[in-house]
Amino acid sequence: MKKRVLLSLLSFCLVLGVFLMSGSCENLFGIQRQPVTAAEVLIDPGIVYQTMRGFAASDCWCGNFVGKYWNEQEKEQIARWLFSKDFDDDGNPMGIGLSMWRVNLGAGSEEQGDSGGIGTGGDYRNSRVTRRAESFLDNTTGDFNWNQQAGQQYFLRKAKEYGVESFVAFSNSPPIRFTRNGKAYATGDKKANLQSGYFDDFAVYMAEVAKHFNDTEGITFDYISPVNEPQYTWNGNGQEGSPGRIRRSKPSLWNLTRQSQSGGLRQRLCFPRRRNGGTYTAAA
Repeated sequence: MKKRVLLSLLSFCLVLGVFLMSGSCENLFGIQRQPVTAAEVLIDPGIVYQTMRGFAASDCWCGNFVGKYWNEQEKEQIARWLFSKDFDDDGNPMGIGLSMWRVNLGAGSEEQGDSGGIGTGGDYRNSRVTRRAESFLDNTTGDFNWNQQAGQQYFLRKAKEYGVESFVAFSNSPPIRFTRNGKAYATGDKKANLQSGYFDDFAVYMAEVAKHFNDTEGITFDYISPVNEPQYTWNGNGQEGSPGRIRRSKPSLWNLTRQSQSGGLRQRLCFPRRRNGGTYTAAA
């Protein structure tokens, strides 16, 4: 019985396909084709509505996993697709030519494992591969470990190699060493998941990461974004995240500005990155 039904469905799909390709669906369903008319589009470069500072993407959430565990040929192909501005012999673009690359400074949920609560779902969309992140800051000792986020560092170096013009360091959550609940997601009270005594430490952390890559890799982060989409509560364990209010986040901003300047860096702060009515806005 099941085979008979399946064959009937396949036969119907085949016949319908023939009708559609031949144009007979007009007679079958009474559908009238609408004539196609040419449209003329004029672009006036003298009229400017906004300034685009970059064509960007970020390494969330699979960048670290792919950069660590996939083979060189596969990683190189992905980097080419992301960053290349070249064309092949037939004139086809070899990549999308990103001009800006956003790097997630993880909070350390990967180091916590299942006890951290993130990435314990049964499907790919909520797994350790797609939702956890490593941190450069050791949760126990507070020391920096520059071997962390190795996969993300791979794509960061590839972005520089392919000529990406600008870089953004952003944080979804402060390092778990600084959070109020010891997790990389919030408690649900809409307050920033950052202990009141750690505003300076958070600022020093982000400034130190920027200084490290500037000094050792020659990669300058043009923008630093300490708060990401702060209007959400981020009280689920679907990913790293922290809410925040502009008034309560000012100490992080001023401290980060001071720390960057004391290190001889001149990044612009990008704050906040938030969603409002379906549109993302940022103040720099």
